[in-house]
Amino acid sequence: MIEASRVALASGSVRLLSGVSLSVDPGEFVAIVGPNGAGKSSLLSVLSGERLPTSGCLRLDGRPIGDWPAWELARRRAVMFQHSVLAFPFTAAEVVALGGGAGAVPPEVLLRVMRFAHVADLAQRLYTTLSGGERQRVHFARALVQLHAPPAGQTPFLLLDEPTSSLDPGHQHLLLAAARSWMAETGGAVVAVLHDLSLAARYGDRAVVLTKGEVRWQGAASAIPVGVLEDVYGLSFRRIEVPGETAPYYASAPNAMDLPCRNDNDNYYHWVGRRGRVL
Repeated sequence: MIEASRVALASGSVRLLSGVSLSVDPGEFVAIVGPNGAGKSSLLSVLSGERLPTSGCLRLDGRPIGDWPAWELARRRAVMFQHSVLAFPFTAAEVVALGGGAGAVPPEVLLRVMRFAHVADLAQRLYTTLSGGERQRVHFARALVQLHAPPAGQTPFLLLDEPTSSLDPGHQHLLLAAARSWMAETGGAVVAVLHDLSLAARYGDRAVVLTKGEVRWQGAASAIPVGVLEDVYGLSFRRIEVPGETAPYYASAPNAMDLPCRNDNDNYYHWVGRRGRVL
């Protein structure tokens, strides 16, 4: 378990996090959501041990995160950062293999992980020639390789910072579905910073809504209150239930509550009126 207790983080005089408490249990997908500047990436960096909190306590399996040797921590958690700069002419397969650190990754493991992350077809492409979305998927595979052999009986943690930001809708679903499959297969846990509330509701078990460095709400990812979202984002929201879907969709607009369901086949709300129920 990763457990944060009243964690605070500051950079000079700027407060990034204040009094944040949450835990991440084995077999749980936690989605961190909130507006720009809310502290989402800062919280992920603290949960990963990349940055130590200014105050409060962060523990991994009951042990303060600062007491873990770097090599031991690297076997327990992997981080897919929002931005990764790599200018060397490595192939995609070589970048993925970097997740193994100093140890060689067995070829069969590398191939399996790349197939799992839907990047096997990119294996021999130079990383510098890949699109932003392709690079993002390669780094997702690199993070999975890092956790391919966690210590026996110990939960691995996969931490993702805006993993879908450069992906088309199809690959957004493929990546998050792969993260859930990895979690089910390994018994691990996933923490992901997401901007798309509908994706958070579909793939997350629990959501943590941050604003101004503080937790505004946390609970079931499919049950984020519309009032909380409107307060945090300063927009109107609609929570939309569609028959046959396992999670709601969240739609936002400056005046979304006033948008009519016009008799227009191209109008999104007309589609919702035919297919779903607006709450």
